[in-house]
Amino acid sequence: MGSIRTRQDSERLMIDFRYQGVRYSQQSTLLDTAKNRHILARDMKKIEAEIELGILDIDRLFPSKSPNEPSFTCETARFDQFARLWLSEKQVEWKVAHYKQVSLIINEYLFPAFGIADIKSISKDNILKFRESLSNTHGRGSNVQLSASRINHIMSTLRQILTDAAELYEFKSVYKNIKALRLTKPTIQLERSRRNITQR
Repeated sequence: MGSIRTRQDSERLMIDFRYQGVRYSQQSTLLDTAKNRHILARDMKKIEAEIELGILDIDRLFPSKSPNEPSFTCETARFDQFARLWLSEKQVEWKVAHYKQVSLIINEYLFPAFGIADIKSISKDNILKFRESLSNTHGRGSNVQLSASRINHIMSTLRQILTDAAELYEFKSVYKNIKALRLTKPTIQLERSRRNITQR
């Protein structure tokens, strides 16, 4: 876990973190203010995520022996890498049943569709085509196509992953203005309603 502290002699913020058993420290040009701490906290979160995913490029962060400030750039990750990290972070927030349900959605539907794709390269067209493919998909062990409710749950999980990735890696999320599918009442319910009205 990294940390942010103030260098006493310069009153500038600096970051500390450990990577592969080595401690790294680097001073920024930022003074110790709430706003600047928020900026470095976001960068620190990005570093920790890249360490977790195994994609941290330490030479990018420290391009010279005496850098004046951290050289953070907007990196990205594969969809499957980020989704696994996202799921592990959410596990502590969710009930076991919900975690298992979301994990099933990711493994059964999202990984086959987006697996090794660069998460930053996933387009709105990719998302819409994926949703269209779900409408022609049968449920596990069933000949019945996925319901609109099930498809909405799958798409909601995808939206959350892409939105969190966009925030972490600082790119514009393309999951916008994509409405949920309209839910239709089962025919049996409509028939019962009609009977109730007739009986009255």
